[in-house]
Amino acid sequence: MSKLKELIRSGHIHVALALGISIIVLALFSKRVLAEPLSYLELSICGLLMLGYETVVQSKKTPRPGSPNRPIG
Repeated sequence: MSKLKELIRSGHIHVALALGISIIVLALFSKRVLAEPLSYLELSICGLLMLGYETVVQSKKTPRPGSPNRPIG
């Protein structure tokens, strides 16, 4: 059970859940409210933005090979 709690606390899981919910909400809004449905590209924009965000955050967390803050070992 502790592995499940550990997994749920992960930031990646939170981002994935938020992204999934936002895509579902956009699809429902597109189908029910708008005059014509959004295209697949327009629906995928939020996913592409989150992918870019995760890439930037991950690159900030990992030290570069020549940086002075790199752990020795």
